[in-house]
Amino acid sequence: MGKNKVNLCLLELLTSSSSEDEEDWCILINNRQEFQKYFRLRRNTAELLIQKFKQCKHQRNDHGGRAPISAEIHIYSFLWFAGNKCTMKDVAQRFNITESSFHRAKNRVMDFLMELGPTIIKFPRTEKEKQHLADNFRKVAGFPGTIGCIDGTSIPIRTPAHKIKCTYVNRHDMPSITLQGICDYKRRFLDIFTGLPGKIHDSRVFKMSDISRQLPEICGQTLDIKTVTTITRFIICCCILHNFCIDADDFLNNENICYEERIQSDPVGESEWQARKRGEEKRNYIKRSLLY
Repeated sequence: MGKNKVNLCLLELLTSSSSEDEEDWCILINNRQEFQKYFRLRRNTAELLIQKFKQCKHQRNDHGGRAPISAEIHIYSFLWFAGNKCTMKDVAQRFNITESSFHRAKNRVMDFLMELGPTIIKFPRTEKEKQHLADNFRKVAGFPGTIGCIDGTSIPIRTPAHKIKCTYVNRHDMPSITLQGICDYKRRFLDIFTGLPGKIHDSRVFKMSDISRQLPEICGQTLDIKTVTTITRFIICCCILHNFCIDADDFLNNENICYEERIQSDPVGESEWQARKRGEEKRNYIKRSLLY
């Protein structure tokens, strides 16, 4: 897709005729850094996603006499929703579609990504692939005989409908969903497990995950993604997009994300940041013990 065609497609998403809004969108469209800042990936990566979406069964061409929502709006609206703190109503207005239409478009994109997931998030199948990961991991981190690192994180959420808030509150007194992930030397996900309330301890989450039973043999089967709620599906889709971007050599410029400043300015986040530092020191100690 040529640059002019992409610009025209994005300009069609403009919802207001005001000169101020039009100027903001023109900056977003023509500035590569601004595009990545708001959509969280490069334009050529977004175009690759669009082309794959056009070829899948979830792209609808017949809409009962009305013009169907284009593949471009499907992908761009989902990326905007995933990458920015905004409501579904705000996204629908921004992309000139109804809120119900965006809800359906979002579900179609998630269905598309969930089908794409097992080809993107998977353990190495052969001994050669495992050895390749282990060799590169040692070059990057210094750990021998390692193909990946496992850890858990809390994804802040609103308490799901018809659920009790206290069952989702984590140790930082925030409702959350736990995501357990295993990453290789390139920070690609090899396995993910999510959907459990944040109240559950990481060790129990690990025991409940499929990977805890697979680790002794390190099976080479592809990831079997299972979903419980829309929140879980959304988290998994974001993990899939994470790997998709790495495979496309698309890396987000961290200068646009004030992560450390945000953590240290918040009393709750500060204790978490200190715990992360202690964890890093402990891992470095184990590393030195193994090497020397």
